[in-house]
Amino acid sequence: MFTARGWLALLLTVTVTAACGGKQAAGDAVLQGGAPELTLVVQNFNFNDATVYAVGAGRREQLGRVPGNGEERFTFRWTSPDIRVVVDFLSGGEQTTESMPVAAGDVLELVIEQSRVCQLRRIR
Repeated sequence: MFTARGWLALLLTVTVTAACGGKQAAGDAVLQGGAPELTLVVQNFNFNDATVYAVGAGRREQLGRVPGNGEERFTFRWTSPDIRVVVDFLSGGEQTTESMPVAAGDVLELVIEQSRVCQLRRIR
């Protein structure tokens, strides 16, 4: 049977554990909801695989790889008011798009031509 001191220790442990867990969950929500999302649809008409990066405001974020003659869709958080996309081809060389202003919820399309020319445009 617990003494008064034992009950107090148990109550204190449960309270501290619950408080820490509550603060962690609240912090996670802030991190998850902190930056607006963008979507980038990539159509690769070149036969080489390509790794795609989002670049802006001193930041370079790898979005993923797009197979040769393939298509991928990337949704990611972005805080910069503008974006450029860098395409790094597996076989060597890279291309960088022009800078484009973006806003939360924008859907962008990147077309990689057979000649490796890359065109970035806003779909909506």
